[in-house]
Amino acid sequence: MTKLHDKLFEPINLVDKTGGMTPDQIGGVLSTSSSAAGQLISKLDDDKYDCCVFVFSDSTGNSQTEWVYLYSQWLASLYPAYSVEYYLWDDDNDVYFSGVDIQTGTGSNTLRIYNGAVPGSRPAHLLGEKYPSAVLAIPDADLIICNHGHNFLSYHGADESNIYSGRVPIFLEAFSQILCRHDGAGVIMLTQNPLRDSDDYAPQYIAIKNTAGLINADVADSYVGFVEANKDSSLYIDNIHPSDQGTAIYLNAIKTCHNSRIHKAAYNPVSKSSRNLLSNGNFNLFDSSLPDDWTGSNATASKDTTIFESDSGYSVSLSKTTPGSQSYLTQNLTTNQKQSLRGCYLTFAVRIYVPSGQSGTVGRVALMTNSKSSNNYPVVSDAVDGWSWRMISVYFSPSDSYLFARIYIDSGTSEDTANIKIDRAILCRGRIPSDI
Repeated sequence: MTKLHDKLFEPINLVDKTGGMTPDQIGGVLSTSSSAAGQLISKLDDDKYDCCVFVFSDSTGNSQTEWVYLYSQWLASLYPAYSVEYYLWDDDNDVYFSGVDIQTGTGSNTLRIYNGAVPGSRPAHLLGEKYPSAVLAIPDADLIICNHGHNFLSYHGADESNIYSGRVPIFLEAFSQILCRHDGAGVIMLTQNPLRDSDDYAPQYIAIKNTAGLINADVADSYVGFVEANKDSSLYIDNIHPSDQGTAIYLNAIKTCHNSRIHKAAYNPVSKSSRNLLSNGNFNLFDSSLPDDWTGSNATASKDTTIFESDSGYSVSLSKTTPGSQSYLTQNLTTNQKQSLRGCYLTFAVRIYVPSGQSGTVGRVALMTNSKSSNNYPVVSDAVDGWSWRMISVYFSPSDSYLFARIYIDSGTSEDTANIKIDRAILCRGRIPSDI
């Protein structure tokens, strides 16, 4: 006679009749811990629902010889009941190309993989005017995969001091918007290959793992595979891009993250509000030439009642008053505020709208202290013609005597007609940004 206890603790067959992962297929052991891919795997195994994966990537993931397309084929081979469709982003026309049928399944459900890979891009590239088609319009994502890093090495070089202040916020600003749409999705952050001819990527590697920890994401570690192979020349086609052998390391790193059917959702940094250290950060007090409690330099402000997000019914439209010099809006923290913030990390997040056609010095943000006198947001020319986040962090040293937050209309001098719109600005304690 079978006892209930024995029945409850019978070994479970983890490979469903519709397909499913085995240890050999993922390159590891099936885990009882939660994973970012858990929801995707569970749904595929059940074969009762359509599924969706969203990828945002640079040029190491856009070709059909690279890992995203190969990943689509891999999932198709494991789940023959599913039809698998692959969609590549058309960056010239801001739509996805017509889908490629990877597989026509034997069942009625479909797995759709949206590959927002754009050569030369950084994480925020699909925000702004591209966001509605690239992110909003696709089905609810079960899994989001981020493959970025190479294209903002030039902003920070090999400077390790900017890992937490500059590199991590560049990832967080993208996730803060993407996870608003795909709330509850799991996130995998893919580390990329080290540069073949230098170690400049090493701080970026740390930043990716650090970001993953902040948002409860998994890490697919391709970087370590290249390092363990001593960056063999066969893994590269140039200083940056992997060869077919190098691409195999990317794919294997992704496979090892598909080792559990238990879901782990990523944390959206701006899903919760916190006390705003800035006064009038929502710009509700604005009855004179500038919003109350803010000072300006070469800046003209007005209310825009057409393009806005907040419940005030307007955004603040800022333009450069006089050509040939910098222009910005600034708020200094009070002496009492600074006293309680010494020895803390602070994060500045600005909801901003930058019209297209302007230079990359328009719409930058900064936190400035004595020890970090030029903590400017990197020059960027994407995420335009739509609302996006721009973020920066700084460590406020006990020896610092001043601290101010700055929103640049133009941090350069060549853009004579610079203009931006800002909806809200939030300064909070810690390295995780917040919304109002």
